[in-house]
Amino acid sequence: MGAWGDLTDAGVSPRTQKSLLKILDPLVAKSTSKVNGSAQNDGLPMLTSVKHVRARNAGSMMFVDLTAEIPGTITVSQAASLEEKIEHTLKAARKEIKEVRVTFKPTEKKSAL
Repeated sequence: MGAWGDLTDAGVSPRTQKSLLKILDPLVAKSTSKVNGSAQNDGLPMLTSVKHVRARNAGSMMFVDLTAEIPGTITVSQAASLEEKIEHTLKAARKEIKEVRVTFKPTEKKSAL
Protein backbone atom coordinates (compact mmCIF):
# COMPACT_ATOMS: atom_id res chain seq x y z
CA MET A 1 0.00 0.00 0.00
CA GLY A 2 2.88 2.39 0.78
CA ALA A 3 4.37 1.95 -2.70
CA TRP A 4 0.94 2.61 -4.23
CA GLY A 5 0.77 5.92 -2.35
CA ASP A 6 4.19 6.90 -3.68
CA LEU A 7 3.19 6.12 -7.24
CA THR A 8 -0.07 8.06 -7.05
CA ASP A 9 1.32 11.19 -5.32
CA ALA A 10 -0.81 10.55 -2.24
CA GLY A 11 -1.13 13.16 0.48
CA VAL A 12 0.86 12.66 3.66
CA SER A 13 -0.64 11.25 6.83
CA PRO A 14 -2.23 13.48 9.50
CA ARG A 15 0.71 12.55 11.73
CA THR A 16 3.17 13.96 9.17
CA GLN A 17 1.06 17.12 8.83
CA LYS A 18 1.22 17.61 12.61
CA SER A 19 4.97 17.04 12.47
CA LEU A 20 5.34 19.79 9.85
CA LEU A 21 3.31 22.18 12.01
CA LYS A 22 5.48 21.39 15.01
CA ILE A 23 8.63 22.18 13.02
CA LEU A 24 7.25 25.67 12.29
CA ASP A 25 6.09 26.28 15.88
CA PRO A 26 9.15 28.41 16.84
CA LEU A 27 8.22 30.89 14.06
CA VAL A 28 4.70 31.44 15.44
CA ALA A 29 3.94 34.02 18.13
CA LYS A 30 2.36 32.44 21.20
CA SER A 31 -0.36 35.11 21.53
CA THR A 32 -1.84 37.65 19.15
CA SER A 33 -0.87 40.50 21.46
CA LYS A 34 2.80 39.58 20.95
CA VAL A 35 2.62 39.42 17.15
CA ASN A 36 2.83 43.15 16.39
CA GLY A 37 5.71 43.84 18.77
CA SER A 38 7.56 40.55 18.56
CA ALA A 39 10.35 39.72 16.19
CA GLN A 40 12.47 36.65 15.75
CA ASN A 41 16.15 36.89 16.61
CA ASP A 42 16.85 37.66 12.94
CA GLY A 43 14.59 40.73 13.05
CA LEU A 44 11.70 39.20 11.09
CA PRO A 45 8.17 39.54 12.45
CA MET A 46 6.56 36.47 13.99
CA LEU A 47 3.86 34.53 12.17
CA THR A 48 0.38 34.76 13.67
CA SER A 49 -0.42 31.15 12.76
CA VAL A 50 0.17 28.42 10.21
CA LYS A 51 -2.91 26.80 8.71
CA HIS A 52 -3.97 24.54 5.90
CA VAL A 53 -0.78 22.49 5.77
CA ARG A 54 -0.96 20.14 2.82
CA ALA A 55 1.81 17.92 1.61
CA ARG A 56 2.15 15.15 -0.90
CA ASN A 57 4.78 12.57 -1.58
CA ALA A 58 6.12 12.01 -5.07
CA GLY A 59 8.49 9.09 -4.90
CA SER A 60 11.04 9.92 -2.21
CA MET A 61 10.30 13.66 -2.35
CA MET A 62 7.72 15.71 -0.45
CA PHE A 63 6.01 18.88 -1.66
CA VAL A 64 4.51 21.14 1.01
CA ASP A 65 1.84 23.82 0.63
CA LEU A 66 0.72 25.97 3.57
CA THR A 67 -0.99 29.21 4.54
CA ALA A 68 0.76 31.49 7.01
CA GLU A 69 -1.08 34.31 8.76
CA ILE A 70 1.04 37.42 9.24
CA PRO A 71 0.52 40.93 10.62
CA GLY A 72 -0.97 43.16 7.92
CA THR A 73 1.70 45.78 8.54
CA ILE A 74 4.75 43.86 7.31
CA THR A 75 6.48 44.82 4.08
CA VAL A 76 6.77 42.75 0.91
CA SER A 77 10.48 42.38 1.63
CA GLN A 78 9.74 41.02 5.10
CA ALA A 79 7.17 38.60 3.65
CA ALA A 80 9.74 37.33 1.13
CA SER A 81 12.27 36.84 3.92
CA LEU A 82 9.66 35.00 6.00
CA GLU A 83 8.95 32.71 3.06
CA GLU A 84 12.66 31.87 2.79
CA LYS A 85 12.82 31.29 6.57
CA ILE A 86 9.82 28.91 6.45
CA GLU A 87 11.29 26.99 3.51
CA HIS A 88 14.73 26.74 5.13
CA THR A 89 13.26 25.63 8.47
CA LEU A 90 11.21 22.85 6.89
CA LYS A 91 13.98 21.63 4.56
CA ALA A 92 16.54 21.59 7.39
CA ALA A 93 14.25 19.40 9.50
CA ARG A 94 13.03 17.05 6.76
CA LYS A 95 15.53 16.23 4.01
CA GLU A 96 12.84 14.73 1.74
CA ILE A 97 11.13 18.12 1.29
CA LYS A 98 11.83 19.29 -2.26
CA GLU A 99 9.55 22.33 -2.53
CA VAL A 100 7.62 24.58 -0.14
CA ARG A 101 4.84 26.86 -1.35
CA VAL A 102 3.67 29.53 1.12
CA THR A 103 0.54 31.64 0.82
CA PHE A 104 0.42 34.63 3.15
CA LYS A 105 -2.82 35.92 4.61
CA PRO A 106 -3.03 39.04 6.80
CA THR A 107 -4.31 38.45 10.31
CA GLU A 108 -7.94 39.42 10.61
CA LYS A 109 -8.63 42.10 13.16
CA LYS A 110 -11.52 41.36 15.48
CA SER A 111 -14.20 44.03 15.20
CA ALA A 112 -15.58 45.44 18.43
CA LEU A 113 -19.33 45.30 18.00
